[in-house]
Amino acid sequence: MGMAEPRIVDEVSEYLEQSRDRFTRGSDEYYARKCLEAALTAYRSKNYGIGAVAVVYEEKTAREWSAGNCMVSGSGVIDHAETRALLRIANQKVPDATYELESAPTQGLSVFGTLEPCPMCACVMTNAGATRSVSTVEDGHLVQNSGFFQSDGAANVLGDKSKTQPAIWQSIQQGRALKFELLSTADTELQSLSRRIFEETRTTIDKDLSDRTHLGHATAVRNLYRARFQ
Repeated sequence: MGMAEPRIVDEVSEYLEQSRDRFTRGSDEYYARKCLEAALTAYRSKNYGIGAVAVVYEEKTAREWSAGNCMVSGSGVIDHAETRALLRIANQKVPDATYELESAPTQGLSVFGTLEPCPMCACVMTNAGATRSVSTVEDGHLVQNSGFFQSDGAANVLGDKSKTQPAIWQSIQQGRALKFELLSTADTELQSLSRRIFEETRTTIDKDLSDRTHLGHATAVRNLYRARFQ
């Protein structure tokens, strides 16, 4: 008899089943739910429970690419959900879905995520030409520490935290009209599950990654050599 899955897995799975037809396709909540699906897949793969969906709009056609965090099972370098979703577009991967929308932006790129994007992902979105980022939940609040303002989480793009980004990023984002938004929804369960599936992985994985051998370490190179040539 196999081990029972963690309670959060059961709760998210049940929510996803019950909400299958709850949201209008193309709405922010529709994509937020898709992000939660990707977060669940990431969680089950022993990664951070974070998911993202990148959507490209052309006329009335929408194409979407989803991805989950892969910092543990992947190389652990740039394997964040939002970045992985955007790299799928850059690498011309087949979209997960393509459909027509009655009301959609004429063109553009939007990125949805269960969690507020970290500085790396915010920079990737900026360089990729995204015009909109929608996060289901925040990651940190603006606090003052030793006379300086900073985020007490791992992200700094929502609200007043955005002012702590490098000035050049802010300038490029303004030039591209990139807006970072928090999901507007009455579905508190969607928000709660999106936060909890991440928080239940954060402490353990943060420590595991901080103890990980760097890529240039002799042991890492030796193991790579063995895997390829023996």
